[in-house]
Amino acid sequence: MAAVYLAWFAAVVVLKELFLAFYAKYIDAGRDDCIEILSHGLAMDISVASYLTVVPALLAVASVWTSRRWVGVAANIYCTVASIVMSAITVVDIGLFEAWGFRLDMTPLFYLTTSPAAAFASVEPWQAVAGIVGFGALGWGVKKITYNMAWKRTDFAPVKPVRSAVWTTVAGTVLTGLLVIPIRGGITVSTMNPGFVYFSDNSLYNQAALNPAFNLLYSATHQADFGRQFRFMDNAEARAIVEKGIEGYCADSVAVSSSVTHPDIWLIIMESFSSSLMPSLGGEAVAVKLDSIGRSGLSFTETYASSFRTDRGLPAILSAFPAQPTTSVMKFVDKAGRLPSLARQLAGASYRTSYYYGGDVNFTNMNAYLVNGAYENIVSDKDFAISERLSKWGVHDHVLMQRALADASSSKSAEPQFRVVQTSSSHEPFQVPYSNWKFAGLPRRNAFAYADSCVGAFVDSLRQLPSWNRTLVVITADHMGAWPVNPDTRDRHHIPFIITGGALKGVPAASAKPASQTDIAATVLDLAGVSKGDFGFGTSLLGKGGRGYAFFSQAHLAGVVTEQGIYDIDTDTHKSVDPYIPPHIVALIKAYLQELYSRLDSL
Repeated sequence: MAAVYLAWFAAVVVLKELFLAFYAKYIDAGRDDCIEILSHGLAMDISVASYLTVVPALLAVASVWTSRRWVGVAANIYCTVASIVMSAITVVDIGLFEAWGFRLDMTPLFYLTTSPAAAFASVEPWQAVAGIVGFGALGWGVKKITYNMAWKRTDFAPVKPVRSAVWTTVAGTVLTGLLVIPIRGGITVSTMNPGFVYFSDNSLYNQAALNPAFNLLYSATHQADFGRQFRFMDNAEARAIVEKGIEGYCADSVAVSSSVTHPDIWLIIMESFSSSLMPSLGGEAVAVKLDSIGRSGLSFTETYASSFRTDRGLPAILSAFPAQPTTSVMKFVDKAGRLPSLARQLAGASYRTSYYYGGDVNFTNMNAYLVNGAYENIVSDKDFAISERLSKWGVHDHVLMQRALADASSSKSAEPQFRVVQTSSSHEPFQVPYSNWKFAGLPRRNAFAYADSCVGAFVDSLRQLPSWNRTLVVITADHMGAWPVNPDTRDRHHIPFIITGGALKGVPAASAKPASQTDIAATVLDLAGVSKGDFGFGTSLLGKGGRGYAFFSQAHLAGVVTEQGIYDIDTDTHKSVDPYIPPHIVALIKAYLQELYSRLDSL
């Protein structure tokens, strides 16, 4: 049994070191830092090795009473399966970490089960080949360590006489039971969780110390019973803190309005855009068309994305429901269907509603969410000719926008229109039918420049329509930006939120009040002259509206943006790595998490 445990522990440590070999430069970790990462992650690695030893330990006990051959076959099968699982976890974890900034959790499995083709759309051929080769090599290596070096050297011959077999069985069973101690992380009240390995004010070091197999298991066991998660205070107190906002906050007034009642509304949701692409938001001159539109319209310059992926961003934008750090509400079709809906609210005011997306609308249960949200006309990849589906994600942005524009131009409806256009070309692998000489050899920036050119051309075309003077165009991002690849994921949450259109009065204007994606729906409804209904987490930003903060989250992290700065806490330890975070901000983040999960539980 000891040999088997040591073999699994060695395999787990080797896999951890392989991750560090890949990412030591990315997380800026030197030799001493890597040693510290490994040492602080040791308890979790021991826990994983203990999990993996339970079945072999029971087989070792069984070997006292049965034949060596039977136990050997069972051990061979177990080691093969366990090696496959551990190598798959390692390869996927290494492949995703650079883009996501956190270790493997249940998110990729959600994407894979809703649309396998879309889940692999970001993967380039060479990455797939490298992943398969790496998976095979790791699987073989782990199997070699855990079976050949342990089981083949163990004598499983039945113990004689019976009395000796009984004592051996009792001893083996007790030792197997003792594995519970390293599995749970000790004998204290608290059990093993990601917070056990956190040790640094550098969040990437903490992520590197995590074991991806444990992180995946932990994530899988936190996908339900939301009413018991993040309990810090009385529910009424949490709700009051969330509603009250920042004490003493005085919002700047936004004196912008619509010249017509119930204008036509376009909502353009841009894939992976961030403030780093726009000079007016402190970024580089990549999205120059969008930057120009923002300067001439209404720009909320301090808007922050709710999270890091589209399935988290859409409910924030369209339902004013914030993203959750441990799950996605869109995993739960029934719950997502009961969220408030911008389209449903507008439909109640006689709006016709449409949604345009160039990819697979079933990805992440999006189709169910849109249908439940009262979108009448949903256009996706299947509505385009095969010859037009030239992107890994479906159709390129300019094709999608041409379709939306053609529908608008041919529409004879006298009723107001609400149309959402969700782009996809500025997404990995960043292959677009466009080449800007300024970004030669920079495919990521070139892809954003392409998406920007499509939106600019689209808005220019809308200006030529007779309906322009009764039109509002709202532009934002679906989630935090994919460029630059900044280790500080908090900065990447800063996104554009722009409103333009012939019906907009009082522009150009800009507001620096802290804003969230959850405020977009209420702001649009306010401009449209439609009742805001129950959009509890959002508030209109017009006039002196706003709560003085914007909430954001992702795996292992939740925070707020205020006029004073960006603050966050770790959602595993419930503490901040910044010792100077004001206590009332910590209380606000905790109250927000508690209220969010209470509402998620009650849906």
